[in-house]
Amino acid sequence: MSNIQVQLEYFKVVNYALFHNRIPVCQFVEVFNPTDEPVNNLKVLCEGPYVRKSESTLLPLLKGQATFRFSDFEIVPDLQQLVSLTERMMTEFTLTVMSGEEKVFEQVFPLELMAYDQWLGTTTLPQTLVSFVTPNHPMIQSLVVKAAAILKGITNQSAFTAYQSGNTNDVRAQVAAIFAAIHQSGIIYKEAPASFETVGQRITMPDQVLSTKIGNCIELSLLFASVLESVGINSGIVLQKGHAFLAVWLVNDSCTYSICDDASFLEKKCSRGIDEMMVLESTIVTNEQASFEGAVLAAEQHLAKHNEFEMF
Repeated sequence: MSNIQVQLEYFKVVNYALFHNRIPVCQFVEVFNPTDEPVNNLKVLCEGPYVRKSESTLLPLLKGQATFRFSDFEIVPDLQQLVSLTERMMTEFTLTVMSGEEKVFEQVFPLELMAYDQWLGTTTLPQTLVSFVTPNHPMIQSLVVKAAAILKGITNQSAFTAYQSGNTNDVRAQVAAIFAAIHQSGIIYKEAPASFETVGQRITMPDQVLSTKIGNCIELSLLFASVLESVGINSGIVLQKGHAFLAVWLVNDSCTYSICDDASFLEKKCSRGIDEMMVLESTIVTNEQASFEGAVLAAEQHLAKHNEFEMF
């Protein structure tokens, strides 16, 4: 085995949400030839108990003292096994570099596989939280039907028209009807795990929140986001230290970035006179005497705490 050196950049913690969002596990493999002699016909391979066998394109020649980066190399955990995981699992894979028929490098790398319903928190691609928004689930559609009956009592029409009228008050009325429908579901609040926004947590899916009637702040926000998306209204999850709540677009727009860490962006959009967005405290829906106006006010108070805001 020669003196070939390898630098591998990859996500050491992986869950199904990465694949749902088509995010590659491997960023790159960099191969360095520290000798003065060239190395011919280089190829990188990897394989493991929970990792599918893959190999790079062939590099015909790597000169002495030269480096080559395989930027398209893939490390692909077995999808069927990953989907079926209900608990975290430590595994490994072997990375091998071949020069023709000669093995010039081999090393075992660790890989932590998380349960299918595990969100990895804000430290590892926090935007994958959207993977837990499920607008097409039958239970979400049933909730939309209930909300439509409530909407008819508010506006004399049961149709969710999203942004068609161009009137933000019409969108507010639709959000209020969805709030009332979720409130009538009788969901009980449970505390989110400590530091969930940093280390992540197991997510109770929106349909499970409806069936078990238990949910924490992030799960209730995902439930709201699922129902809103199913009727064509854009929303996002606001994360702050130890808490999560909802932001809703009152105009047909969305954030141009997958993550926004500027609280003033939301405050400006929600301000009177601009009125392009609103925020909503999703946990208020678990109170017996809950009101839509109270949920909006509570979220606005959260948003004003700039030292606790993390991202949207």
